[in-house]
Amino acid sequence: MGERAGWLRCGLVGAGAWLALAALRPEEGGDLAAIEALLALHLLCLTPLLLALWPPRGGVWTRALWLAAAALATGSALLGPAHSAAASALALPWVGLAAWLLGEALGEWGFTYRRWGLLESDSAGLRAVSRLFLLVGAGWLVFSRSGLPLPGLDAEKILLAAVHAHYTGFGALSLMALAAWRAGPGERRGLLAAGIGLGVGFGLTGAGIAFSPLLEPLGATVLAFALATYAALRLPQALSLEGAARALSVLSLVGLALGLCLGLAYAARVLGPTPLTRAHMIHLHGVAIGLGFLLCGATGALLGEARERPGPLLLYDGVCGLCDKSVQWILNHDQRAQLRFTPLQGETARPLLERYELAPAGEVDFDTVVLVGPGDRARVRSQAAFGVLLHMGGVWRLLGHLGGLVPRPLADVGYRLVASNRLRFFGSLDACRIPRPEERVRFLP
Repeated sequence: MGERAGWLRCGLVGAGAWLALAALRPEEGGDLAAIEALLALHLLCLTPLLLALWPPRGGVWTRALWLAAAALATGSALLGPAHSAAASALALPWVGLAAWLLGEALGEWGFTYRRWGLLESDSAGLRAVSRLFLLVGAGWLVFSRSGLPLPGLDAEKILLAAVHAHYTGFGALSLMALAAWRAGPGERRGLLAAGIGLGVGFGLTGAGIAFSPLLEPLGATVLAFALATYAALRLPQALSLEGAARALSVLSLVGLALGLCLGLAYAARVLGPTPLTRAHMIHLHGVAIGLGFLLCGATGALLGEARERPGPLLLYDGVCGLCDKSVQWILNHDQRAQLRFTPLQGETARPLLERYELAPAGEVDFDTVVLVGPGDRARVRSQAAFGVLLHMGGVWRLLGHLGGLVPRPLADVGYRLVASNRLRFFGSLDACRIPRPEERVRFLP
């Protein structure tokens, strides 16, 4: 919970900064100022809350990069001319942050895809695509700050492209990734299709706004179907929560429904007159999606699902000297304190070994280490060891990725060689190690 709590604190600080900026912003700023306010809300408040759902590596350094990038990107419109080379340069750190987050997400998705295929890696894939949209939005932001013209796009439309990429792309797909992580196989297929539909709809809508008005209602319809699919699959998960988490998650879906209705009504203006203007959409649609859908959705998830989500569980030989030293090493290097532990001899391990058919005829292979999670997956022997390294920091994580490239049969040969000789070189313990008081919450019987 440490990294998640750190990003949550960032979101609260960002919300306070956004309110302060809103109080200082002149009321006569017009539509462009209102779009800037929506963008600032995402950069300062919604981005850290959404990152709290899937905390990136780097700890306090990544949060410091977010703080500097968000402050410069939002301040670039206040410190001087909103459209200038200087303003564009001040927004560049946001591109750097987005690129860093995308690279990390692509690495995680690549590992899960190679091991389990497309469907089983859908949550990581959706998370990677969400951060791709964050990078796209950052690019539009830099271009908007530069003041350079684009055919068919005025300053408001260019800035709106940045806002839509942040809200509809990064925000919605981040929540989809969380829903996919919680869903069963059938629901995951639906969420994966919704993610693809969201990307297609976003592209069609953007092309319609810039070049062909007839494409806009088509894109809006595809977006609506994609997000409606997400809402239908997310609703049972939201209703299974309790208290404030349940209320906020349901309110998030209400905000999404309202935003979808407004978006479809506005897109239909190319077919006939509509009472909705761009000014109406900026304020009404922005509130529905920003404060309703994303803010309530991320907060509800943090209160409920993300908080309750258990970390991966490592099953190890509780009386092996090498295993004991390995667990101690993990405790010292697991920066996010995610991994939990249980001995193969314990009561927690038995049903898990039976579930994953790792104890044929009730016989437990104590030479085997098992990593259960993330999700409903179990890795054994060398793959479990590489999976553990992915939860470490620095060079250890890199070694985990490199180890994943080694063919599994070859990696298991090395693992079995060490495992078969571990008691000879490291000895055995008379009983399972008793964890220290501060470690007990991470050990299961």
